[in-house]
Amino acid sequence: MRLSAQTGRNNRQIDTFDDVTEATVRSISTDEAGSLRPLPVQVDGDYLGEHAEIRWTVEPDALTMVA
Repeated sequence: MRLSAQTGRNNRQIDTFDDVTEATVRSISTDEAGSLRPLPVQVDGDYLGEHAEIRWTVEPDALTMVA
């Protein structure tokens, strides 16, 4: 199934952020020693490992993301 850019704009459950070109996701969970607990990361079915911080960059209009 292919989604057009307009599909997300017409759905109340999907937010679009046209001006966002990068995002950083950081774990806020800590262990007993106070160290950050890494988060398991998966993209398109591929396991990328566990990371305490992930930085995503986006090429505008390359694809529509649905979460």
